[in-house]
Amino acid sequence: MLAAGLISQTGDWAISTGLAFHVYQLTGSALSTATMLLVSRLPDVVLGPAAGALADRWDRRRLLVAADLLLALALLPLLAVREPGQVWIVYAVALVTGVLGTVLVPAQKALLPQLVTGAQLVRANALHGQSGQVARLLGAMAGGLAVEAGGLVAVVWIDVVSFLLSALLLWRVRPPAATPPPAAVIIRGRGPAGGAW
Repeated sequence: MLAAGLISQTGDWAISTGLAFHVYQLTGSALSTATMLLVSRLPDVVLGPAAGALADRWDRRRLLVAADLLLALALLPLLAVREPGQVWIVYAVALVTGVLGTVLVPAQKALLPQLVTGAQLVRANALHGQSGQVARLLGAMAGGLAVEAGGLVAVVWIDVVSFLLSALLLWRVRPPAATPPPAAVIIRGRGPAGGAW
């Protein structure tokens, strides 16, 4: 699960960084680049509480799998971007991926207690926090390098593969079955009058 989270969050940061580089290459406008970054991160601020509530209500594993698959699908329109006049497609994709990305972290945090307990949970939470920082660093590097080496197409396909791989890993995660409560023990005997009790 931690590996899936690392891959998914790395892809999230890679596409955000890669899109910023590409928008600047496409338009030469710092304002357009800033607008793209604002659009991609605004959902974190606006929808953060709602994403947490969603993670509490729905099956966390399936929610994460669905988010990864939708993220992979949402990136495909970027392959059509060829000229500055199509920058609105980048904005739209940045908004959609930003919305979907808000689900990832709260759902991952909510899933952890279903997989580990006790002292292991403390360690798992620490590792999850560290993996988020690593994902931010790796994603920013990967996004910038991919745009420089192969353009937006390279970023898109790298991220599509990362989200699909994350979905596959999460689908294979099986939370342990809950231990059923002990069955009630019914003691039957006979009282002084011979009646059952």
